[in-house]
Amino acid sequence: MRQVDARRALTFGTPLLTGNGNWHHSKIGTGLSPDFNEKIMRTFSLSDAPPVFKYANIAWNFMRRHGMRYSVGLLWRELLFDLRYRVDTMSPCKLESLSIASGTIDSSVQYQGADPRLVRELFELLAPKSCASTFVDFGCGKGRVLILAALHGFEKVWGVEFASELASACRRNLGKTSALFQDGRVEIFEGDAAEFELPAGAITAFLYNPFVGNPLREVVERLKQRAHGKPEAVQIIYVNPVALQVFLDAGFLVDQKISLGGQSLAVILRMPSLASDLV
Repeated sequence: MRQVDARRALTFGTPLLTGNGNWHHSKIGTGLSPDFNEKIMRTFSLSDAPPVFKYANIAWNFMRRHGMRYSVGLLWRELLFDLRYRVDTMSPCKLESLSIASGTIDSSVQYQGADPRLVRELFELLAPKSCASTFVDFGCGKGRVLILAALHGFEKVWGVEFASELASACRRNLGKTSALFQDGRVEIFEGDAAEFELPAGAITAFLYNPFVGNPLREVVERLKQRAHGKPEAVQIIYVNPVALQVFLDAGFLVDQKISLGGQSLAVILRMPSLASDLV
């Protein structure tokens, strides 16, 4: 197992995997314990509180888990991302105010954009020839990861989002950055993730803890069926992997892991029988 010690710097351009032992990248891990599951991040319980208190609670819980240095660095990187590309992927949206399909809000998780630097590092850890696969972001929100995926060179990029306000914001952000990549490379599916028809060929799925419970299990089952029923490989990037056990129970294994202070920030999973297909 290869492991690299690292410290998260606060600057936008500083490499992730350098430093003093607080940040660890592991090859072939076992993932999180079964007890660290989807219940851990159900901290968004202040549904009746004013938004400022709710987001303060989210920020406080995030800082307690990951430390002030990483949290402040993340805030800085998010700000620089929006300024650089002249988009709005940073501002929060109150979960209860979004237009979400009936019966799904209890499984939904508060919108938050993924760390741009972490996403770039995860892309670099993917198997060779991954850019030839179709990239699918389940719960794409305002489109930050879609922009990064298109810039990284994925031939086709899909965003799946069932909150109409977030999907509209995503389209606006993509419109502002479309000149940076080929027309038609990025498309949006607005609807339930379980109803999204997986594209043909190899797939790189991305999830930043967008939903839990049955919606997650349904998506994982569809990815499992594709992995078992097709020769093409399926690889999965799972950021904030609080429900990792759902993937492990489906037969996926953790191939790469990035952690901070003992907490798993992200994992890359593959079905073991298909791992060699991506090499």
